[in-house]
Amino acid sequence: AITYIGSRRLMIQLLESKLLDELVLCVHPVANPSGKLLFEDLENRIIFKQKSVKTLKGGHIVITLRPIY
Repeated sequence: AITYIGSRRLMIQLLESKLLDELVLCVHPVANPSGKLLFEDLENRIIFKQKSVKTLKGGHIVITLRPIY
């Protein structure tokens, strides 16, 4: 089943619990100097395998990654 997560903290908790099979990130072409880094609170190192990369018209990049637990 596909579940969409909008919370960075929930994503980190699911990754640390080894409950995510796939991660789809949409990278926007904007730099923001404030805020937290995406994986800033991650306690353990996780290696990801790239499944696919797609560039959209507006410059957004959609990256699909699979965590290797």
